[in-house]
Amino acid sequence: MSQIYLTPASISYLNQFILALLITLYLGARFFSAQTRQSLVESDHLLFGFFVSVTVFSLALFFDASLLPTERLLAVYSLNSILAILLVLLIQLAYSLSHPVSPSNIERWLALLVSLGYLGWELAVAVQRYGLLSQGKVIFRIPEMDYGPVVLFFWAVFVFGRATMRNWRNPAIRRFALIFLIPLVLATLNILRSYALVSTLVYHVSLSVGILAVLFLFALNYLLSRPETTTLMVKFSGAVLTVLLALLGGVAWLVTPAYADQYRAPLADHRSIRFVPNSLGGYDVIEIPFQFEEQMGNPLSFSIDDAARDQVIIARVAVVEFPFPFYGKTYSQVFVANNGLLTFGTPPDYPSLEHRFSKVPAIFALYSQFELEPNPPGGIYLRQEADRLIVTYNRVRSYYVRDREYTFQVVLYADGQIDLTHHSLPAGPLYQVNERPDASVWAIGLKPASEATQTVSLAQLPLRSGPQAVLDDQYRAFRQYIHEFLVPLIWTILLANGLFLFVLPLMMLITVARPLKGLMEGVQRFEREQRYQPIPVQFQDEIGYLTDAFNRMSFALNDLLRNLEMRVADRTANLLMANEELRKLSVVVEQSPSIIIITSPQAEIEYVNESFTRVTGYTLEEVKGKNPRLLQSGQTPPERFAEMWATLTARQAWRGELINRRKNGEVYWELSVVAPILDKQGNITHYVAIKEDITARKLAEAKLEMLTVTDPLTSLLNRRGFFLEAEKFHTQNDCISVLMIDIDHFKIVNDRYGHLAGDAVLREVAARLRTNLYPDDILARYGGEEFVILLPCASAELLQQIATRLVAAVGERPMEYDGTRIAVTISVGGVQSAEGYSLDDLLSRADRAMYQAKEAGRNCVRIWHEQGRS
Repeated sequence: MSQIYLTPASISYLNQFILALLITLYLGARFFSAQTRQSLVESDHLLFGFFVSVTVFSLALFFDASLLPTERLLAVYSLNSILAILLVLLIQLAYSLSHPVSPSNIERWLALLVSLGYLGWELAVAVQRYGLLSQGKVIFRIPEMDYGPVVLFFWAVFVFGRATMRNWRNPAIRRFALIFLIPLVLATLNILRSYALVSTLVYHVSLSVGILAVLFLFALNYLLSRPETTTLMVKFSGAVLTVLLALLGGVAWLVTPAYADQYRAPLADHRSIRFVPNSLGGYDVIEIPFQFEEQMGNPLSFSIDDAARDQVIIARVAVVEFPFPFYGKTYSQVFVANNGLLTFGTPPDYPSLEHRFSKVPAIFALYSQFELEPNPPGGIYLRQEADRLIVTYNRVRSYYVRDREYTFQVVLYADGQIDLTHHSLPAGPLYQVNERPDASVWAIGLKPASEATQTVSLAQLPLRSGPQAVLDDQYRAFRQYIHEFLVPLIWTILLANGLFLFVLPLMMLITVARPLKGLMEGVQRFEREQRYQPIPVQFQDEIGYLTDAFNRMSFALNDLLRNLEMRVADRTANLLMANEELRKLSVVVEQSPSIIIITSPQAEIEYVNESFTRVTGYTLEEVKGKNPRLLQSGQTPPERFAEMWATLTARQAWRGELINRRKNGEVYWELSVVAPILDKQGNITHYVAIKEDITARKLAEAKLEMLTVTDPLTSLLNRRGFFLEAEKFHTQNDCISVLMIDIDHFKIVNDRYGHLAGDAVLREVAARLRTNLYPDDILARYGGEEFVILLPCASAELLQQIATRLVAAVGERPMEYDGTRIAVTISVGGVQSAEGYSLDDLLSRADRAMYQAKEAGRNCVRIWHEQGRS
């Protein structure tokens, strides 16, 4: 049996399976019992089939999230076919439930043909994928197939929605339409996730909670719409179980990421491993002293692999002619991929790596998905000698987590030896729960031209292998780590389900059902006999309270008939007590530190407390009968007032921030809560506003925001502030120019005169640059001794003139610090905006032009041209 590796997603899907299975069993027992078998209709059979499909679908989702890449494919390939069956039943159920107001049968047959066509398409793709999987080949579904569920879920919502409009008095149809908006949203989220517009975490959490809600609400709404009655015990138990499953699934999502952050992969940094061919047809693996070839050679030229061009993840491959013996066979070509994979004789088959790492002979130097475009400070380099081939991955950046960089090296020797060196790996957590295996380091080692049926640990060396793979599955180790953490939670879920399935219904029967039945019988007896007869109180709980309240109410009715005058006197005393409470409340309102305003329905001020006068300067006499708009400063957006009145008109409370003006003309911020006061008929009699002066807090927040975007040394924009302003600048100007500036030999200034002198030089350079620019030009300290300038689009000649003027302004006279004259020069690189260039492209090219200026002797300017020459 395949090993189960629990994750938060698998626990959520197991919860869905448990709930779907229980609903299916309940419906089966209810619909096919002897009492109801004769009254079954078409929708009953469709509903039962629908929940059977949902149960199987949830189980497949559980295996998809719980198995490793190879084993999970068996579940993944069936998921969409099961979903298609579910959708066929759902759409027919929608037509069946809305039959009295449904259109002719032609549309229903059309819906059946369309949904069956989609089912046939999914089945054909699944059969094809299973057939290829038996040969060790994996293919992905085309992304366009994900639009099928969205269309079919929309069709179901459309049928329910149309039935709702035609038969508005049927609340069950309305609820069906609202319930099935949830899976429509979930199917849309699946499409957005395929385009990386929604994170994996948001998708899985939404799917787990959303399906639980749909299952319970759908089953409950259907049962309520049928002539049979569903007991309160069943409804309450189902609601409690659903909430419990959602909470337990949510706990897994809350605690597991923090535990995963503590995981440290058994992947040693600054380590060299050597693979030496042995007589068994495999390799002896030993750890050797750390060695890294600093002469990396030339950058590799990559092309997109045609076999992977239409896949979700596209890698780039370079072909190198180098005879090399590998697992007893000599290959003439080495295929170098940008994802840390080297294959022999044939390029890598990326989808098939999910099936025991494919049948392609390969070296997994450090297999992960890296950026297609090389990181400007690094790249992939090749150095070829007569007796060895050196491939260096220098500061390659992760595709999924952009701030992670990896540096590692592979050395192939002509005699068949292989060296793997991990030079620089990211610090901190590398793995996240429920991510793709190749989102971080997946595997390290070697494999022949056969599938890898078992793996080893390269943390324990030396080791000796035969002709099988020597592959360290790092992803499996992480999944095992998470699994061991979640095993207690899964047992908690199973025990909790058992508790609520058996103990809760028994408790409900004793504490709710029986006392409630006694209360109902007593009420019916009181209605018939119209006389007081006490009902026994069985438990001092809510039902006991209701029973006791009914006893007291019925007794009070009899007593009222006998002692009307005494009751009137008592009521008068109660009114006097209420007036006293109102007087106390009036004192509290008057002394409240918050501003309190009461207006008529026409928004005319009737009352303000002392805090209003203290904050605004207006007295009650000055504002009585006037509209609160007299406080308006004109700085609050009109849309906010429109939103406020729309909310109040809907008889709901509104909360928001307003910018108002005091009597003395001073502007201040206030946090306001405005609510309507309704009479018993639901009419608005007054409006009450409770306000708080938050001006001090707003000013503090603005000051803090300024500090986050300003460089404290030069008072220029810092890197964050630059990108914020650059986005607005780029939006306002169709064409822009960029100048990248670096102070020449700044390290020498720091070393010779000290860092305080260096700080003075940075401030003076910033001041001279700012003096020689227009006010609208953006100048920022990009980092260290680097500055960046954004200008409206200028010709190459004008850009050269501006940059030359800046070079002259900085170098025209030495800078003075503590009696010392310090001569400073700068190197400037510039670039003009061009079609298709993003801001990052312009910054990258300006940076390269600046380094060309440095290579040309510094204290000069270079402008980047399209061919990359200045």
